[in-house]
Amino acid sequence: MKKILLLVSILLVFSFVFINAGEKPDEEQIKIVLIHGYADYYQMIMDRYCEENPNVDLVWVPKGGGIVAVDALIAAKEKPNVFMSTPGELGKFLVPGFALELTEEYIPSLSDFKPGSLDIYYREGKLYAIPVTVAVNAFDVNLTLAKRVGFKVPDRDYLTIDEFVTFCQLIKEKAPEGYYGTAIWAGNPGSQTVNFHWLSAFGARFYEDGDYSHTILNSPEAIKGLNFMKWLVDMGYAPFEAPVLDDDEAIAMWGSGKIGGLWARAGGWLGMVDNAIKQGMLDERYDHVFMTWPVADGVESNPLSYGGCSGMVIASGDKEVDLLAARLLDMMTNADAQMRTIAPGAGYVTRHSALEPPQDVWPESALIIMKDYENAKVSDPGFKHYTKIGDLFEKYGGLDIGSSTVYLTPMMQEWLKVFQPFMTGDITAEEALDRFEKNFNKILTEK
Repeated sequence: MKKILLLVSILLVFSFVFINAGEKPDEEQIKIVLIHGYADYYQMIMDRYCEENPNVDLVWVPKGGGIVAVDALIAAKEKPNVFMSTPGELGKFLVPGFALELTEEYIPSLSDFKPGSLDIYYREGKLYAIPVTVAVNAFDVNLTLAKRVGFKVPDRDYLTIDEFVTFCQLIKEKAPEGYYGTAIWAGNPGSQTVNFHWLSAFGARFYEDGDYSHTILNSPEAIKGLNFMKWLVDMGYAPFEAPVLDDDEAIAMWGSGKIGGLWARAGGWLGMVDNAIKQGMLDERYDHVFMTWPVADGVESNPLSYGGCSGMVIASGDKEVDLLAARLLDMMTNADAQMRTIAPGAGYVTRHSALEPPQDVWPESALIIMKDYENAKVSDPGFKHYTKIGDLFEKYGGLDIGSSTVYLTPMMQEWLKVFQPFMTGDITAEEALDRFEKNFNKILTEK
């Protein structure tokens, strides 16, 4: 207990909770320090872990400080054992030697993870983190609007660029003023990652196979994508306010049914649409379908965007300690934990076993999200919208924009510096990409 009090005195801004004080003498107890946000279901899992490992004193540090908390503990020579946070925050620490390589010896359930769900956590061919759930964004197509303007949405996972342009043309010709094919915004850095899908629609990529030392975005494909985005605005297929429009304004337009296709996640659609109905902006929920972003000729697919919560073990140099820490991480990411987080985060489960329990043993939080979707019944855990996004993510994967690195936020900031003047016509696509490449690669090389 003295060590925990010492941590509090050194790190005044952080709270520490002593989850389990074992019955053995102090010299026989092993301390495991966990940094993670709090929720009732995680408390339950931590209690189970302590029952399973009576020789462990588990110290929980709320994740309010994130990276700062980890750095402060390291500076205090009290290195944590398990850190759970966003992929971006984990990215700083996914360094061979500092992070523990997660082999099946440490995480026996590795084969339970779905294809593609572990990809962004590899460094130099070795795995250093595992996810809980993944919040996935797909391209949401307004079927009610499509029917209204006479556009037939194909029965597949995507629209071609040509099909999307046709949809945009029909909306402009037949829908009331204020309706658009999509929305593009350059008014704030928020959700800029979603705009990048218009670049990947033409085959552009941010990085080369997980090499985050430099960006490869500056390419003929990205030039096509940028020019296409501006063309959409110039043609009136997206709001002309794009240079100053922010993501909240774009999402509000989408929620009110005035956008043909825009990014969304399973949980977000319902809240925005119902809010629009309450405000009198929409009479009733419109029909919709989740797809990938459109693709140009010759482009095989357009991956989805994603975020979520993940966890890693910080190597201690003591195998017994590392095995105990890995066991805690395994439990904090297991099927039970995942099923209890899909509702609050509209997350996509990353484990095969997370969808196996029969309906009557699903936790209440999982059932809440099911009740809210159109006329889906509580007894039907496979309702169409949630499972559709999961299927798309499993099939097409996620767009690698460095979500598991600490450079995601700086990247969006640097992008906005060139994207906004491009959308106002002050610089060309070539100039925008040249500037971005120069400035962002400088940041990457200074790591």
